[in-house]
Formats: sequence, C-alpha cells, structure tokens
Amino acid sequence: MFRSPRSTRTARSSPPTLDALLLTLPDDVVVFIVGGTFFVVASTGLFVVAENPVDVAVGAAAAATAADHIRELVSDAVPFVPFIDAIVVSDLPNSDDLPALVVPQDLLLPTILNGPSVVDPATLSVLRLLGFTVLR
Repeated sequence: MFRSPRSTRTARSSPPTLDALLLTLPDDVVVFIVGGTFFVVASTGLFVVAENPVDVAVGAAAAATAADHIRELVSDAVPFVPFIDAIVVSDLPNSDDLPALVVPQDLLLPTILNGPSVVDPATLSVLRLLGFTVLR
C-alpha cells in the first residue's frame, strides 16, 4: 500500500560545474575565461557569467566588475560595443538590488541562447578573435 521512502529514492547527481555547463553550449558560442569569470560571446548577446556558491552579492559584484573591464577591452577591438550582461549563477535567495542578473543554474543556457540575434556577424567575428583564454 505504501512504499518506503528508501525504495523510491533515486540517486541524485550533483549539478555540473559552471565550466562544464558552459561547455555544452553550441559550437557557434565562444566562452572565454577572464579573471575568474566567463565571457560568453553569442549572437543573442554578450554575457559575463560568475558564481559564488556562498554569497550571491559577491558573485554579482564579480560579474559586474568583469563586465565593465571587458567592455573597456572590447572597445579597442570594435567600433561599437554591444551591451554586456552580467550574470551570477545561483539558486540562493538574493536581493533585488544586485549589480548582476541572478539566474538559477538550470536556466542559464536558455538565458544565453533564447532570444533574437542582437550582435551582428561582423562584430561576432572580431570578438571571437580576442586574446582571452578560450574555455573550448
């Protein structure tokens, strides 16, 4: 009549690391490693992604600071710098006044991939050649 919780329990796998998750993005998306954050270049936009499993505010600050820094560096490579979205990946409770968008890990890829193309192909070509370390 009733099942034991033990018999219905399944082994939960731990969530993938952020870099492993970003490696699953399509090949036309380039992921750079920049100072402890990830700079994602996609036709749907430019994103700086960070995480801090303990403190969302620290992760958000890191993403926002890196986005500002990358914006300066990118301005030397292209005449018009598309907006760079700062994202902190977290499932922790947070406040609304953080300097970065807080996105749960399971929504990160749709956040990056879903949406209209906002970065033109010529700009994407230049950005893919930046001197940052490539994750893949």
